[in-house]
Amino acid sequence: MHTNVRRYTVPTIASLAILAAGGGAAFARTLPGLAGQAQAPADSQCFNNGNGSVWNTCATPKGYCVALPVEAGTHHIQISAKSPDAAHTMTCGAAAIDRFAVTTWTVPPHSTQTPGFAEVIDLGSTSVVSFGSLFVCCSLPTNAQLFSIDW
Repeated sequence: MHTNVRRYTVPTIASLAILAAGGGAAFARTLPGLAGQAQAPADSQCFNNGNGSVWNTCATPKGYCVALPVEAGTHHIQISAKSPDAAHTMTCGAAAIDRFAVTTWTVPPHSTQTPGFAEVIDLGSTSVVSFGSLFVCCSLPTNAQLFSIDW
């Protein structure tokens, strides 16, 4: 037993020391579309979900927002989505706010460009202040689908 303790304890302590010293890798984050909520609570019945994605089942476009857990700094935002057709494109934008809900940075709305096919809406980069928050809001027309958000 003493050998097993030595065999596992030393590598574990060494690994934790490396991580504590900042040796851990930084990874991009991803949330599924269903991690958000209707922008207007009354519209929540308009959204259906499956396999992590969400789509609008109502006859008119509805707003849907997703809060992204972040640290202060710059974040590049990409949204995986699909619009049903050229007449009904999906539009998304992002905003960073401080701890008092004052907008500190916005990304102008971007729309889907290839209706009928899954694609990435690249919102570019935004900056989040210390103790700030970041969120993405999209306008989903009928049958538009939000798959995931990467940042």
